Amino acid sequence: MPKHLTAALLTLAVAAAITGTVLAIADPDNLGQWNKPTNSGPDKACPGFLVHLGPTGARAILKETSFVVKCLFPKSPADGPLPIDDAITGVNGQPFHKHTFGKSYSMDTFHVSNLVN
Repeated sequence: MPKHLTAALLTLAVAAAITGTVLAIADPDNLGQWNKPTNSGPDKACPGFLVHLGPTGARAILKETSFVVKCLFPKSPADGPLPIDDAITGVNGQPFHKHTFGKSYSMDTFHVSNLVN
């Protein structure tokens, strides 16, 4: 997969994951969900209820300023470039900050059109 497409997919996934995961920051264990597997769907292969990083095929736990990869689906775009326990600390060269989680972002924020053209 071309690097610019992988970067665009990761950007989309992180932007989508940021918007709905504020509770995980307030409770580092996410009320025990990081280690509580599901019995249905593709996520049953993961060790717990993790943050979905979109079409990358990666699932992660949310920290205050990063995502830590905990599950990779075989043959997905993330399988290979991202190792388990890798920390995603920012997007497009910009680090995440505590105050950025929980806000809503548009595609213009991350200049995705520049990555896919």
